[in-house]
Amino acid sequence: MIGLVSVVPAAQSDQGWQKLVDKAGIAYEKGDPKKALDFLKNAVQLTDPGTEPRAAVLNNLAIVIEASGDLDGAESLYTKVIGLWAKLKGSNHPNVTRTIGNLADLNHRRGQLDDALEAYKLAIATIDQNNTLEAKEVKRAVHVSYAKLLRELGRNTEADKILQKVFGKTR
Repeated sequence: MIGLVSVVPAAQSDQGWQKLVDKAGIAYEKGDPKKALDFLKNAVQLTDPGTEPRAAVLNNLAIVIEASGDLDGAESLYTKVIGLWAKLKGSNHPNVTRTIGNLADLNHRRGQLDDALEAYKLAIATIDQNNTLEAKEVKRAVHVSYAKLLRELGRNTEADKILQKVFGKTR
């Protein structure tokens, strides 16, 4: 996975959702996705629709749902979250890219390699012009995942070019 999202806008930082997200992260890291799922479902209820906190919680919920094996549910939620992040932050924001990358990873995991390739390409296209520190970290993760898939497909020259672009050398 490309990553969990955590934001704490001042307007909702005192509502307790962030504490539940933190507890969910701990449960997830300890290998207890059911407990993480419960925390995140409760956190959703503490966020307002159409807000950054709701988008962050839903993104994390999609990751946990995916880890629990509900790939269709995760895909549906990732798609919803991509639209929400794009509306809130603009289509080239790192959170949009991160979530598209998570969707690409899901497609890769499912063996839907053409869909995964397209999603990785879209993720890269959404962030290519963004040079913030956060964007660079997300960009690096997406490129590495994309190169890994290219290598699995025997497209080593393309994978090397992707890694060269990001790291300045092949890996």
